[in-house]
Amino acid sequence: MGSLNQRIGIAVILAILFGLILRHYQSLQLVEFTIPILEIIGDVFILLLKMIMIPLIFFSLISSISSLKKNKSSQLLWKGAIFYYLSTMVFAVILMMVVMNLFQDNLGGIQLGLENNEPQLIIDSEESYSVKGTIKSLIMNPFEALSQGNIMAVVIFAIFFGMALRSDNEHVKKIKIWADGIFEVVMNIVNSIMTVSPVGVFALLSLLIIQQELSMFYQIGFFIVLVLGVIIFHGLIFLPLLLKIFSNENIKSFWHGIKNVLITAFATSSSAATLPVTLSTLENDFKVNKKVSRFMLPLGATINMDGTALYEAAVALFVASLVGVNLGLYDQIFLVFLAMAASIGAPAIPSAGMVTLAIVLSALNLPVEYVAIFIPIDRLIDTFRTTVNVEGDVIGTLIINKHFKS
Repeated sequence: MGSLNQRIGIAVILAILFGLILRHYQSLQLVEFTIPILEIIGDVFILLLKMIMIPLIFFSLISSISSLKKNKSSQLLWKGAIFYYLSTMVFAVILMMVVMNLFQDNLGGIQLGLENNEPQLIIDSEESYSVKGTIKSLIMNPFEALSQGNIMAVVIFAIFFGMALRSDNEHVKKIKIWADGIFEVVMNIVNSIMTVSPVGVFALLSLLIIQQELSMFYQIGFFIVLVLGVIIFHGLIFLPLLLKIFSNENIKSFWHGIKNVLITAFATSSSAATLPVTLSTLENDFKVNKKVSRFMLPLGATINMDGTALYEAAVALFVASLVGVNLGLYDQIFLVFLAMAASIGAPAIPSAGMVTLAIVLSALNLPVEYVAIFIPIDRLIDTFRTTVNVEGDVIGTLIINKHFKS
């Protein structure tokens, strides 16, 4: 049957060919017969993604945060790790958003006739964008937040819940085991959904090609250039600069030492799959303290997603531009945290970007169907963003190792 990526690639090719054939021959009967079928398949696939997004991000964050050590000797380790991973992610997302805003005129201008595209975001009241209204929308009854799909409120509760699970109490430990088990169940559901994703991708992409103006797809090339440009800048300039400033590592030796790690990350598009190579390289070649490497690298493979987070933000701004929705300052501040939360919750499976993109677009009240636009380019961009994610893990580990006293 081939890998999931191969099957999705075949689905993309077939969808493009099928859509172009129907556009070319303009057979009214065939179009009227085909479109309702494609819409049903596409709607079911989107509903499956929406169904799993809240449980996925909730239990993923709980599992990650509750795994942080609480003993005194690891205070610098985990606090330094969290500060490094989150601060570099914030920089990456903001940089991407600045670039997207600078080139907004080159990305927008296409009205696609979609309904209900006004962003409703995190606040839906007369107190919109007031401090009081913002706080009320973020800190609320968790069950109400879950039922409303209020992702940021869910994220905040998940952080508190995960921190509370970091206890030596026997009863709390049982809840931690239960939460980890639920996360595994959620991942099984995600894997099941992903097995039918080629069919969903075919339906959604075919509909886009049949119904929309093809000029939209011409803009994808410019979008790819912007995203890859920011990812490459982050990987070649910003992260090595941090390494030089905070660890005084020789940059030339650094690149030579991690070349096999980066090649593996690029080839596999998986931080988790690269982890054995990364651990071996840092412990054997860079002589990193095992206490540091065996904490920082697995944690980084889970939560350090600079490339993924900036991509999520770029997609949201691009889709908003395509459908004529103006995301204001407060919307974009919300997007920074949303992109980070969605990327941290990303499952380590092929083409998991479909799930996390659905989370971001849905939270911004943008059409989730536009996930299909990015499926053909996801594999290309994923290789670069995973490479940068792994590079960030390595640099963070070297910086913490420089200051860690065992």
